[in-house]
Amino acid sequence: MMTNTINDKITKLAEGVSGSSDLDVVEVRFNKLKNREHIQVFVAKANGVSIVECSKVSRELENLIEAEGLVQSQYVLEVSSPGLDRPLKTIKDFQRNIGRVLNITYIPETETKKVKPQKVAGVLKEINHDHITIESDTQTLTLSIDIIKEAKIKIQL
Repeated sequence: MMTNTINDKITKLAEGVSGSSDLDVVEVRFNKLKNREHIQVFVAKANGVSIVECSKVSRELENLIEAEGLVQSQYVLEVSSPGLDRPLKTIKDFQRNIGRVLNITYIPETETKKVKPQKVAGVLKEINHDHITIESDTQTLTLSIDIIKEAKIKIQL
C-alpha cells in the first residue's frame, strides 16, 4: 500500500523529470487496480502536451521509481495531460490559460450574509498574485482564487 511519503517522493521525481521538458506536474493519483497499484501522473504546459512528451516522462519516471525501489508491488504507470474538462485549481493552471474563455462558479465575498454561488463566463485576462481578472460581455471582474468554487475552460466547438 502506498503512503503519502511515497506519493510525495514520486511527485518530486515526476517534477524533476517534467521540469526538464517545461512541463508542470498537475496531479499524482494512486489507485488499486486489481492486484496492482495504478499510478497516474498528469502533466501540463501552456501549449499542450504531446504524446512524445508523456512517453518520455513515463520512461524516465519509471526508471527512477525502479532505481529507488519506491513501489514494492506490481504497478501501472500512466502519464497524460489532465484534459480540457479538468477544473483549474492552482495559480499555474490559471497562468497556462490566460486568454481562454472560462466558466467560473464563485461565492461573492460578503461580511453580512450567506449568498448563493454566482456564475460567470469570460476571458481570463490576467493573474495578479492570488487574484484573477475575467472579462465577460457585460463586465470585468477581479476575483480572489479563494472564492472560486470551480473554474473550467469553456470548450468551444
